[in-house]
Amino acid sequence: MAIPTIPISKIYSLINSNKDNLVVLLLSYESSNDTIMYLILNDLYKKLYKFTSIYFTQIDEDSNLNFISKDFYLENDFGICLFFKGKIVKMDYGTGNNMVIDFYAEKEDLEKYIMCAYKCGVKGKSNTLMYRQYKEKY
Repeated sequence: MAIPTIPISKIYSLINSNKDNLVVLLLSYESSNDTIMYLILNDLYKKLYKFTSIYFTQIDEDSNLNFISKDFYLENDFGICLFFKGKIVKMDYGTGNNMVIDFYAEKEDLEKYIMCAYKCGVKGKSNTLMYRQYKEKY
C-alpha cells in the first residue's frame, strides 16, 4: 500500500471530514515519492492504519495557495502536520515550531510522535510536550 496523494485544494475538507482518525499530512515541495520522510511514513502507514489517515500533498511554489506556508510555517522542503477532529495537535519537540514536524526523524521516533498525538487528541488536548527532544541524524 502506498500513501494516497491528495490535491492541495482538498486539504481543509479532508481534515474536517475525519472525526475519528488522526490525520497525518505530509506536505512537500518535492513531487517525488522517494524522499526519506515519505518512505518512513509509507512503512508506518501499514502499521498505524487503524487509527490514522496518512496523506501526501505536493505544494507548488507558483500556486496561489500561500496560506499553507503561513498556516503551518513551512520553511524546509517538507513538513508533517497532525490533526484530530479538525484541529491541529501542537507538540513541543524542542525545535521552536510546535505546529509541524519539519525535521528528519527516525521511524521509531515518528511512530512515538504519532501515537502521542493520537492519545492527546482522544483526551481532548491540543498541546503536549514530548518526553524527549528530536535527534538530527540525517
